[in-house]
Amino acid sequence: ELNQQNADAISMDELDLQEEDWEWEFLYYEVSGGDAELSRKDLEEALAWWGYDPPEIELLIDLADRFYYEPNLELIIIDELGLEDWERDFLLGVSGGDVELTLWEIEYALDDWFAPPEVKLLLGLLEELGRQDTDLILIDELDLEEGTWELFFLHDISGADRMLSREELEEALSWWGYASPEIMLLLDLESLFHADPDLLEIDIEILDIDESDWGFLYYDVSGGDGELTLAEVEEALSWFDDRLPEDEADSAPLFSDTFSVIISVSNAADQVELQTFGFESESTDQIDPPHEEELPPLPPAEVFDVRFQILGTNGIDTDLRAPDENAQTIWTLQMQSGNGGFPLLVEWNPDLLPPIGSFYLRDAITGGDLVHVDMRSQNSLLLENPALNQIQIAFNPLAEYTFELSAGWNMISLPLAVADASLEATFPHAISLFGFNDGYHAADRLEPLNGYWINLAEQAEVTIIGAPYDECRTEIPGGWTMVGPCGSQVDVAGLQEENPALVSVFGFGSSYFAAEAMEPGWGYWTNMATSGELDLGSVRVLKPVAARPHNGAFAGAVLWAASLDRRQTIHLGAEPEAVQALPPVPPRGMFDVRVALQEKEAWQVPRGEAAADFPLLLQGESMQIGWDIPAAEEGQWQLLLNEQVIDLRGAGSLAVEPAAVLQVRRLGALALPQTYSLAQNFPNPFNPSTTIRYNLKEAGAVSLRIYDVMGQRVRELVDAPQPAGRYQVIWDGRDQRGTSVANGVYFYELRAGAFRALRKMVLMK
Repeated sequence: ELNQQNADAISMDELDLQEEDWEWEFLYYEVSGGDAELSRKDLEEALAWWGYDPPEIELLIDLADRFYYEPNLELIIIDELGLEDWERDFLLGVSGGDVELTLWEIEYALDDWFAPPEVKLLLGLLEELGRQDTDLILIDELDLEEGTWELFFLHDISGADRMLSREELEEALSWWGYASPEIMLLLDLESLFHADPDLLEIDIEILDIDESDWGFLYYDVSGGDGELTLAEVEEALSWFDDRLPEDEADSAPLFSDTFSVIISVSNAADQVELQTFGFESESTDQIDPPHEEELPPLPPAEVFDVRFQILGTNGIDTDLRAPDENAQTIWTLQMQSGNGGFPLLVEWNPDLLPPIGSFYLRDAITGGDLVHVDMRSQNSLLLENPALNQIQIAFNPLAEYTFELSAGWNMISLPLAVADASLEATFPHAISLFGFNDGYHAADRLEPLNGYWINLAEQAEVTIIGAPYDECRTEIPGGWTMVGPCGSQVDVAGLQEENPALVSVFGFGSSYFAAEAMEPGWGYWTNMATSGELDLGSVRVLKPVAARPHNGAFAGAVLWAASLDRRQTIHLGAEPEAVQALPPVPPRGMFDVRVALQEKEAWQVPRGEAAADFPLLLQGESMQIGWDIPAAEEGQWQLLLNEQVIDLRGAGSLAVEPAAVLQVRRLGALALPQTYSLAQNFPNPFNPSTTIRYNLKEAGAVSLRIYDVMGQRVRELVDAPQPAGRYQVIWDGRDQRGTSVANGVYFYELRAGAFRALRKMVLMK
C-alpha cells in the first residue's frame, strides 16, 4: 500500500480495523510503538522478525539472478520489464536515474540494504563531514533523542569528548569490514585498471561522482591534472593502510552494541506476545530505563502473559545485558498460557544472532536436560508440557557442538578450535583414533579440517566448546583424503564448481554414501583428480547435486549385504558413466562390501554387452547376501559362491562368511530377455540428448515414439520389425523435422506386439 501511494508512512486510522482486533493491537503496540503511524522502516523491521525480505529486495534478487544465469547479459533495460510504478521508480533510484541497470548497481543496492544500522549511521555521518568540509562533528548538534541506541553507540565511539572525527568513524566502520567512501571509491577505480590491462588513464570528468568525490580525486589523488593512473590510485590507497577493511573474522567486534532479537511466544488460541533480549554495553542485569521498564504484577492465571524475570521485580518485556566475553549470560523467560492453554510456540530469527558464541534455549527446571535447542540451527520450539513455564536463553561466548556417535567406528572431524585437541581431552573414552595419509595411521590428537575414524565401545554424546576457525581453506592432495568442514554446512556442488578437480565426496553412515553436503563434526572422503585448494567453510545455495546416495532409488537389479545394523546395496547394470569409485576400505573389522572393477572399487556393476565376472570384496563379520531382480532382468545375473553358481531371479538371500569367494556374473548378450520392458531414460533430466533402453522378449513389429504433454507426436524413433534382444536408442531432443524442441516434460511410448509401456522424461536446457 505504501508503494502504491508513493508514501513513507500510513496512519492506522486509514485501516479498516477495530481496536479489539488482534491485528490492530499487533500493529499499534508492537509495530508502530504506540504512535499509530506505520512507517516503511517499522514494517520492514517487523517483517525481519520472521526472516522476510521487503518487496524491493525480492525484486533486486530476481534481477541479480538474471545476470547470474545469463553470463553474457551486460545490462537490463528497466522499461522492458513490465513493472508497476513503484517498482520502476525504485529501480530508477538504483540505476542513478537512467533506464539501464547493471549487475554492479544491483549488488551495490543489496549491500547497502543489508548493511547493519550502525554502518548506515556511520556512512551517513561521513557523508555529512564531506558536505560540511570539516573533520569533526559534535554529537550534541545531531538530531538524536536521549536514550536512543544511536546516541549510546556514538558516545562509545567518541569517548569522553562527545566529538566524532573522521578517523573515529572510519575505525568504527572497519569493525564490520566496511571502508570509508574514499577507500571504496579508490578500490572501485583500482578494479577498473585490473579488469582492463590496456587501460592507462581514467579521465575524472567522465566519472559519475558527486562534487566531494570529484575534489578528492582531482586535487588529492591526480595532483590537479584530472587524469588518474593506476600508480596514483595505489599510492592514494597506501594513505589508508591502517584503515583498509580487514577480513571480517579478524576485525569484527565480538558483540554489537545494538544486538537484539525478538522472541515471539504464542499459545493454543494464537495469542501472541513479543519480547526482546540482547546486549547493550551500558546495561546491567537489573532494569535500565528508558529502554527497559518494569511491568505491572503478574495478571490472573486466565490471562496470557510472557515476561523476562529480573530478581526483585515484576519483570520486563525487553532485557538487554552488558556483553561479557568471559562468562555465560542467561535470560529467563516466564510464560503463563492463560485460557488459551498449551502448547506454547516460541519463535525467533537465527539470522539476527551475533556471529560469535553459542545460543541455546533450555528449560529452567533442569538447565537443559528436558529442553536443549540450538538457536542457530532452529527457529522455533513447541512446548507441550504445562510444567515447562520457564525457559532460559543461555549465551556462551564460545561456540558449542555436540557429537552424537554410535558404538563402533564413526567418521568425525573437529568443527571448532578447542583449547586441547588431544584424543584424551576431547574423547576420553575412545578406543582408538585413525587418520589417513597414503594409508591409515594412529593419531592422538585431531587437527583442523582433517577427517578421522574414531572407535567407541558404546554409544556416546560428547560436547565440545571452542572458537570458530579463522581459516577454512586448505590444500588437498590428489587422490583420496579424509577431511572435515568448519562449523557450517558445505555444499558439495559449490565445491565442485569452485574446483573442478574435486571428483566426488563420500560420507559414512551404515556404509559409504555419496554426500551432497558436508555437515560440521563429521568426516568425509574427498577424491581429487589433482591437488588443489578447497574452501571447507563456504555455504552455497545451489541446485541439488545429481549424485545418488548408496541406498537411493534404482530401477534395476540389486544385490545387498547386511550385517547387524549395517547394509550396503550393489546396483547391477548401472550406466557406465554413473559408476563412482568408493573411498579406501574402512578400518579392519568394519562391515564393507564392494565390487572390484578393472580400475576401481565401486558399489555398481556397469551394464555391458560382453559377459564378465566381478569379484565381491567382503569385510566384517557373518552377513546376509541378498538380491532383488526385476522380471525384465531375470536371466542376466548370476552369483558365484565358492564355485557354486546361483541364478539370480526374483528376491532371495543366503548367509556367507567374509572369507567366502564371491563373484557376480554379468551374462551380457548371451541370454535373451525373458520379458518385454522399457527402462527409464538416462540421464533424466537431460540436455541435449538421452538414451532409451528396452527389451524385446520376441521378434515382431516395434514402435518407439515421443509425445509432448498435449499428446502430440514429436518424434518417431523406431518403426520397424526387430528380433528379440536388448536395444538402446538416443533421442537428441529434436522433432521429426530436426528442430530442437523446448524445455519441458515429454513421454516416450514403446509398442511391441500386445506389449505397451509409457514413461516420462524431462528436457532441461
